[in-house]
Amino acid sequence: MTEIMDINGASFITVDGLKLRLLTSSGPGGIPVLLTSPWPQSLYAFARIWPKLVTEAALVALDLPGFGRSESRPDVMSPKAMGYFLPKVIDALGLDRIHAVAPDVGTSALLFAALGRPDLFESLAIGSGATDVALTTGRLKDIIDAPSTKPFEGGTGEDFATASINRMMKNKPDPQILADYQASSSGRRFIEAMGYVRAYQGELSELRAVLPAVRTRVLSI
Repeated sequence: MTEIMDINGASFITVDGLKLRLLTSSGPGGIPVLLTSPWPQSLYAFARIWPKLVTEAALVALDLPGFGRSESRPDVMSPKAMGYFLPKVIDALGLDRIHAVAPDVGTSALLFAALGRPDLFESLAIGSGATDVALTTGRLKDIIDAPSTKPFEGGTGEDFATASINRMMKNKPDPQILADYQASSSGRRFIEAMGYVRAYQGELSELRAVLPAVRTRVLSI
């Protein structure tokens, strides 16, 4: 029987004082796979490929701090800080070594994490995340370049999530999943998440400088 992603099956784990949302599947043996959520989506972004992935490995789908429905804190909301934080999550889950699939905002964080703790990572599959501020465009560039988040505080995070999904996805998500995306950006969550990508201005150049030192196998998509 094919195992679908249980939309109501997520749970929370507390790591370093932050409640983080995740969903797991035991799968077959071998090295487990960590899936980190893109922005403005959530761990349910993997719903359509979950049935295939669970036949290959044990899975942990995770909303990164400040994204999805996980709690946030200013000191973890940058790629480098998130890279330092992620090994704490992996240790808290009792995992010795993982494959990581980290699209979008997870790309830079996992590269920093692999640089600092190469013993934890068998491989990284990354992509669709900015690695060079000069190459950013559209709304992301506007957010990075703005002198503050004030120009964006007139809109709602729910509208931002909906507009982003409509722009990026040819096949729309299940209504329950779309509602989760909207809730993930509701209230101040959208503005707080901006802090992460606004840190790209200073940290992506640092990441590029240290990339040759990353020894983990990386698939860039």
